[in-house]
Amino acid sequence: MDFALTKRTFNDSVDRVLWRAKQVIDFAFVFSYAKSLSSYYLVIEDDIISSTQYITAVKDFITSRGNHRWIALHFSGFLGIGLLFHNSDLTNLIRLLIMFHQEQPVDMLMRQFISLQVITISLPNVN
Repeated sequence: MDFALTKRTFNDSVDRVLWRAKQVIDFAFVFSYAKSLSSYYLVIEDDIISSTQYITAVKDFITSRGNHRWIALHFSGFLGIGLLFHNSDLTNLIRLLIMFHQEQPVDMLMRQFISLQVITISLPNVN
């Protein structure tokens, strides 16, 4: 990827914008690698120390949702930390990340993805 073409957004320095763009591509790469490994993907920071029952609580919550359709589950109060996606949705998320890697930080793009999915599901079928 040619990060030299990255434009400045959010009044960030060029270095910060380049770092953000690379981070978005890194997330897309990890999602691409992980999309066939399981049913879900949990985005969580590497410096988070979870409680001993965190994953059990996440699994129990998923089970309690039954057949209800959900786009993402948020298990934290901070930006992109603790976002759980269906692995089947990662391909579309990857596409969004690649298309807009120079425009927004990864946490904002993930929220944009969620918003777009909610709008898509909410639209009535037009035949």
